[in-house]
Amino acid sequence: MATSIIETELESEPGSIQTLNAPLLVDSHRRRFSSEEYLRMAEIGVLKPNEKTELINGEVRTMLPSGRLHWLMIAQLDTLFHQCLPTDQWTIICQATFELDEDRPEPDLVVVRGRASNFHHRNPSIDEVVIMIEVAETSLHYDRGEKLRLYAAAGIEKYWIINLVDSQIETYSEPMPATENSPANYRTRRIILKNEVAEIAFTETLKLSFQLADLLPAPPAS
Repeated sequence: MATSIIETELESEPGSIQTLNAPLLVDSHRRRFSSEEYLRMAEIGVLKPNEKTELINGEVRTMLPSGRLHWLMIAQLDTLFHQCLPTDQWTIICQATFELDEDRPEPDLVVVRGRASNFHHRNPSIDEVVIMIEVAETSLHYDRGEKLRLYAAAGIEKYWIINLVDSQIETYSEPMPATENSPANYRTRRIILKNEVAEIAFTETLKLSFQLADLLPAPPAS
């Protein structure tokens, strides 16, 4: 009997992630890709150089263009971290593909221990990651859900969401692996309002403190 073929639909969930259209057999499982296949797709041009994608749980996700506030927040965070952290001891990575086992997410900002030259011939390890940050506007549901579970499963100790929808910071710590009855998650969640002080401790003496309100645009003059 002939098997009908349909095309997968783009995810309708508001957010910055969509699933690439691909043929799907009705009576088969969804095709998943390895990290090697994903990188090969980029090399041979299946994924275009200007196409922002991630490999999450074996699926290639395309990210919608970010808005002005999104990229502006990333730029300001990048400046803050560079002002605080000596480059001979820390590396700040912005919007670059990050290796997590077979997954290839593209977090908005990551701070890792060690100077940039340490990673000329290797990727940072999970143990070297101090904090991973996503700036969320249209992607808030995704960053709180699948992205959070991905980072928790990988053992990322500190995961922050700069929540532009509610003008607050969501901090997650103490990752817990998945169990038979529940997916990976974080034990501790804290909300920092925009006028409260957010603090990241890199060492006992080296800390970065800021208020989200100082990074958000001022309301237009009346």
